[in-house]
Amino acid sequence: MMLALWSIVRFGVLVEIRYPVVFLSNVVSTALFLTLLLLGGRAIGVGGIEGALFITFIILAALQAPQRALEDSSAEPEEVYLYPIPPIATLIFQAIGLAVRTLFSFTIVYLVMLFPLHLPTSTLIDLWIYAPVAFLAGLGPGLLLGGFSLLLKKTGALVNLMAIIVLAGAFLPSSLMSSVGSYLPFSVVQGLMRGTTDIGTVAVVCGVSLSLGTLGYAFLERLVIRMGFSGIK
Repeated sequence: MMLALWSIVRFGVLVEIRYPVVFLSNVVSTALFLTLLLLGGRAIGVGGIEGALFITFIILAALQAPQRALEDSSAEPEEVYLYPIPPIATLIFQAIGLAVRTLFSFTIVYLVMLFPLHLPTSTLIDLWIYAPVAFLAGLGPGLLLGGFSLLLKKTGALVNLMAIIVLAGAFLPSSLMSSVGSYLPFSVVQGLMRGTTDIGTVAVVCGVSLSLGTLGYAFLERLVIRMGFSGIK
């Protein structure tokens, strides 16, 4: 199983190395996009916007990875079931691979933006420390969305809508976040980077979210098989 994880992560890294022009272009465009978001957040007086914004993209990597794997335009969803490991493990490994690549690429982006925008170096350290927690925060809902991808097909618009909602959470004032998003896995991790949420609350919320996402995916998978909506057996 660890060999499968290593293969998936290694493949993603090799793709980045193989196409350095694409990688550098993505770094520059991402840095420009994040600069606009950071300046906007600072302009409206959002505290701790740097950490909340960067950790959000780790959450999004885990949130989007299962749906991407199941709706890849170059493959069929059933191909996930051809790996010699349980399908849900394949989706989790795909999510880990995407999250690792996102963490490294956003570290480079952060270093590029560090001096021009006077970003705190402590935020980059916190990003690495809390990246696993952010991954778990996105994985539960991501698995649930993956289950709906098996059942309904073409759910990319739903995933994109979720991504916009999660990204918008980084711009919520701390007072509003504490009242609205106290029990949402995305919001508690963003609050952790801002210093408004404790790690115990985050662990409980993310644990419940991951459990519900795993059970939801398993239920929808069995429903798809029972109803004969795909070639899965």
